[in-house]
Amino acid sequence: MTGRPVTGAFRPSGPALCDNSLRVAVACDRVPPALAALAVGVPPAPPGTGARRAAILVGDGLDRDGLTRLLAGEAGFVVEADESPPAASSPDPGLSPDPGLSPDPGWTRVVVPQALFALSLSTRTSWTAQPAAAVCDALVLLGVLDGDSRGTVELCLHEAVANAIVHGNLGIASAAKNHPEGYETFGRLLSERLADPRRRRLRLTVAARWADGWLDITVVDEGQGFDLALLPRAADGNSRSGRGFVFMRALAAGVDVCDGGRCTRLRFALT
Repeated sequence: MTGRPVTGAFRPSGPALCDNSLRVAVACDRVPPALAALAVGVPPAPPGTGARRAAILVGDGLDRDGLTRLLAGEAGFVVEADESPPAASSPDPGLSPDPGLSPDPGWTRVVVPQALFALSLSTRTSWTAQPAAAVCDALVLLGVLDGDSRGTVELCLHEAVANAIVHGNLGIASAAKNHPEGYETFGRLLSERLADPRRRRLRLTVAARWADGWLDITVVDEGQGFDLALLPRAADGNSRSGRGFVFMRALAAGVDVCDGGRCTRLRFALT
């Protein structure tokens, strides 16, 4: 299963969430190594359970409904193709014939995982596709979250994703809003950075895995990171940055920040 085109509307195991289909999508069994690494230690799904594919490589046009549908019923891994994918060093007859939408030869082979899904999106798509809401939508559809627990998870995940996009990949400091014209400056910087081809192609990765009564969600960006020593450990009215992490620590069972601030791990107890 390397590059089999997916035609027509996606059909998850449950009812479709929306009528519009993705413009281009290819089923495959390879994903970027960093994404595959997040599934280390996760057992494969038993044969014959469900109709999920190992991975789906998608083109443009991905929105919240489409992302939810893929995560909840179609694939263990969802990867958005780069705007200008690198050419393969050697032709692979098993890859999709669709131009510009093929797994890179250096990607890692994966199988359908059990109790895990993960996504890798460009910053441009992450800003519009509402990945935090889509992840929680999918977790509810899969029966991992219920209505009572969803709110807390989504609040924390939205904060982590926003940090990864705005402060990580787009490199906009919290201090941009700390003056009278701050929100105007922030809006201008946001527009400029989202229009920057290099920045908007940086990746946001989100992985959710659940087992033994726990839900663990990892959010990774490709920004410059930050000094972890500057993170406040408790609420401080004088702190100008890092308050989102205090908020997350108050709601989640565990919050771990690593890789120089580029990776945030959230843990929630499942009831």
